[in-house]
Amino acid sequence: MACIDIYQALTEDRPYKKSLSHEKTCEMLDDMAQKGFVDSDIFKKIRECFGGI
Repeated sequence: MACIDIYQALTEDRPYKKSLSHEKTCEMLDDMAQKGFVDSDIFKKIRECFGGI
């Protein structure tokens, strides 16, 4: 749940910030996965699932 929550928060416009692209968001999540903050297998599935949008 944490991975998709982070992805959604970063890719949606918020009153205090503009949305990030899928690519930039994936760069950030990849860094978090490498550091062990999020599950790397889940992150890979998110990248695949939302990559074509």
